[in-house]
Amino acid sequence: MIVEDIAQLARLFAKGPERALKEESPTDLVNSFQWCRRHGLGPWFLSFLPSQQWAPEALRPNVGEFYAKLWLQTQRRLAEMKRVFTAFQAEGLDCLVFKGALWSRQFHRTLQARRPGDLDLLVRKQDFRAAMTLLQGLGYTQSGHLIAGLPAFCFFEHGLDFVGERVAVDLHHNVAVHPTLKLDSEALFESRVEVEINGTVYATLSPVRCLQANLLGMIRDAGLSKLRLKQVVDTWAMLDLPSQRLDELLSLADSDGSLKPCCKALSVCLGLLYDQSLPERFDILPYRMGRIEATEFLRKERWLQNKWWSWCAMEGPVWQSAAFWLTGLPVRLAAFR
Repeated sequence: MIVEDIAQLARLFAKGPERALKEESPTDLVNSFQWCRRHGLGPWFLSFLPSQQWAPEALRPNVGEFYAKLWLQTQRRLAEMKRVFTAFQAEGLDCLVFKGALWSRQFHRTLQARRPGDLDLLVRKQDFRAAMTLLQGLGYTQSGHLIAGLPAFCFFEHGLDFVGERVAVDLHHNVAVHPTLKLDSEALFESRVEVEINGTVYATLSPVRCLQANLLGMIRDAGLSKLRLKQVVDTWAMLDLPSQRLDELLSLADSDGSLKPCCKALSVCLGLLYDQSLPERFDILPYRMGRIEATEFLRKERWLQNKWWSWCAMEGPVWQSAAFWLTGLPVRLAAFR
């Protein structure tokens, strides 16, 4: 992702997708939609339409086919998510489903507001091997190799990919982004909430935990030059939730050592959206960035992509970050074979 894309997204948010759909010229409207599609935001952009029939005339040639493919992909993901979650329940394995359709239901306007991707499951570390066996019994194939065995893998990594016929599953034992910063998995399970989708009730992360996990993921991916615009949009959608309490987020982050990276990611998102004119409810943040500072932060983090110390993006002690990168290298290389 380049800084120019961030600027384009900020301009779109400043006007608002709803207003853009009504006021932009036909050419600008098509260009905005195509730009969103390139960055995986086509579903989010079109979620502001009351229905497909209400699409502006300039968009109708693009919207029909896009909606049909999106609807089919979403239904396939939902069917597979139900099959996998039901199988875990039948085996007595406690799991949380997060991201994907769950975040669409919790924070966005429609189930089709996020482009379907991997199915993310969180299980307790002691259940990880049983969950691996269950997924393999459901027809999934492990795509990475555990060179040093499961205990070492669980220290260096937080998830393992499994590939199915149509859907990939990312199996997590922790919502972790760095060896020096791991969220308390038991606390994540204790604060779970239930979300109903098409008659099935799923257990998932609480809204404030979703925001925390997304913010930490943004900092990690910015350090590896993998930050996606979808993460920024998800953050803004989560912040718009009336019940989202920033004081609760800051308290949680302070207790588990993630306060600084969470505040940094929040400051970047808010700086891009509001520049210096932040609403009063964000006064609780310990520091803030303007739009120029936010874009410079992203430019700097992107510059780190070819430096081994990009692993220090989480602001952990340098020696711990260096030790993690060096000792975890065999596991990471195996994952890319």
